[in-house]
Amino acid sequence: MFLKFLAVGWSGSFVLSHGNSPHYGELGRSVRFVQHFWGASDRDSIVNRTYSLLVNAIWAESIRENSETSLDQLEKSIPLGFIELSAQEKEFLHSSKPNHQEVIDALWKYEGINVFLWVLGLTDSLSLPNKVCSVPELVSMLLDSQDQVMNGTMRSPADILDAIDFNRCLHWHVVEARSKQRPIPDELDEGVIMERSYAFNWLINYWGQDWDNTFVST
Repeated sequence: MFLKFLAVGWSGSFVLSHGNSPHYGELGRSVRFVQHFWGASDRDSIVNRTYSLLVNAIWAESIRENSETSLDQLEKSIPLGFIELSAQEKEFLHSSKPNHQEVIDALWKYEGINVFLWVLGLTDSLSLPNKVCSVPELVSMLLDSQDQVMNGTMRSPADILDAIDFNRCLHWHVVEARSKQRPIPDELDEGVIMERSYAFNWLINYWGQDWDNTFVST
């Protein structure tokens, strides 16, 4: 039976009502698995990563819309976004002609920003991943509330582990539906779930991988 949700305005906890999934107990144990690899990034790294994603996403938008935004303008307005750029991000920013998929991939990273803003305590909850986040709200928060981004109270490891485990459960149900050639539940957006998984795995230093090589699995 498919997942049934009762998502409570989620500030680190959730209520999950589920059907008879034989793997649910295994997924529940993923918390202990994640704890074993807990090497969470420090606040400065999370802040810098968040702004790096913002720079790349804004650059992708400028390419898609054929705007006249320059890297110099971006660096002056969002200097934090250039402190810890990954190798692939640098390549994307300096590419004379990035391909369509690279632009799309960069735009999807707004979902990672959404995760990090929650981790940094800037948003009260992570909504059910059934639609993409509100990009204007995220951008406004990052550009207008930088002091709060840098100095707010981070979520506790327990809250973050709860969120990771919940997302893993949702991811598993999506994979199960696809493997059995069933429709993905209407209340889930697989792309959003995948991007959250990527951000969470980087956050806990999953298998010790850097941003460009972060591994996502169920």
